[in-house]
Amino acid sequence: MQLTSLIPLAFAALAAAAQPLDAVLKANSDSLSTFSALLATVPAVGQTITKAVDTTILAPSNDAFAKAMQADPTFAQRAATNVTFLTDLLLYHVVTGKTMAAMFPENSKFAHTLLETPAANVTGNQKVELLRKGEQARVFSGYKQLSVVTKPDITYAGGVLHVLDTVLTFPGTPAETAMDTGLTSMAGALKRAGLADGVDSLQAATVLAPTNAAFQAIGATVASMEPADLARILEYHVLMNQVRFSPGITLKMGYKTLMGEKVTLRKLDGLLYANSARITIADIITTDGVMHVVDSVLNPASPRLNPGAGTPAFEGAVQAANAPFTDGVKPTAVFVPADSSARVLSVSVRPAMLGILVCLAVAYL
Repeated sequence: MQLTSLIPLAFAALAAAAQPLDAVLKANSDSLSTFSALLATVPAVGQTITKAVDTTILAPSNDAFAKAMQADPTFAQRAATNVTFLTDLLLYHVVTGKTMAAMFPENSKFAHTLLETPAANVTGNQKVELLRKGEQARVFSGYKQLSVVTKPDITYAGGVLHVLDTVLTFPGTPAETAMDTGLTSMAGALKRAGLADGVDSLQAATVLAPTNAAFQAIGATVASMEPADLARILEYHVLMNQVRFSPGITLKMGYKTLMGEKVTLRKLDGLLYANSARITIADIITTDGVMHVVDSVLNPASPRLNPGAGTPAFEGAVQAANAPFTDGVKPTAVFVPADSSARVLSVSVRPAMLGILVCLAVAYL
């Protein structure tokens, strides 16, 4: 083939790559009509996203929105009537930097979105986790919820768009995240110690949240503590002014906690540890940073650094019959972090809910 014959093809490719966002959304209306309609309802956000350059749009498919409405019957109504909710939702689905699917790393990248304060109490806007597993590009959002890229690398003038099978979940506060991911002892302990609001309002924090089983192992001991003593232990589980995602945990290093003493984070034989407690689920994004789940309660009076030695941090502590601090703790939702189990929700389209979004499309397109 002669070089001159390739020139029209090259120009055609450039033209396709330079298409404006609205044209790309229209061309993919079979899967993105709901996203397009929602984008049109908030013109200021639409303009922000359209004018942004070098960006990555994580656009939920029509089926993804149907799944979201099945999981949360209030979703469609909030999207139709709450401008703040819809604005934040759309901005959370836009990542700074153009990232093709093949560029999703195998060991996670925490990318900045356009969602900023007050919805995100962190420096550099709220994050999502990008990860590649084999040929599959994945995105993790709040509560460690998994979204899979089903149609990658749709280029447009401002960057690239990937179609997702699941709407991203807003991160919750540390207290909400603990309560709604089954860490009800941690949530109850924060409330008992009077720390829930304080920890939730921190900027740039890493919370080490023990499992219910970890609290139960010392439950008879901690349940009888005065709130001030319990607060001292819990403050030792909060790293101040530090958002430490797992890729940044390598060499042994101490980090100052809210209580004042340091906790040591490190990676050993491929596993992550906080002192001698193993991090069993890492990188649950929260409003003010990140939460890691640990398999034992840390003791500021005994900061042991011998993982697997079997020596408890609280020597002589008495186990409880049940997980402590859970009375009166009522989760508002149930999220299963994708590290431990993947939730699969069947898609059942509710005509009334989709009708709201269809009306939005008619009104604004």
